[in-house]
Amino acid sequence: MMATFKKVKKTKRSDPLSDIETLSSLARRASRRAILNAKQAGVASVFIRDGIMFKRNPDDSIVEVKRGEPKPRLSIEDLSCQAYD
Repeated sequence: MMATFKKVKKTKRSDPLSDIETLSSLARRASRRAILNAKQAGVASVFIRDGIMFKRNPDDSIVEVKRGEPKPRLSIEDLSCQAYD
């Protein structure tokens, strides 16, 4: 059985938190700020690229932590517009 989806117009909304572009921008800025704060505090940060988990130390050295299977990248639209059965 196919799910029916309601078409959403790509216009600016009055509430900035319901605008996907604004949410994406806020998430990117928050992530970069958290990484910078961790580096300034002398704490390592962890990120995943192509299914591999890496740890970036405060001295900018990168160490592989764990290998996994690569998964497709998700966008904010994928996360916020999922259909439920």
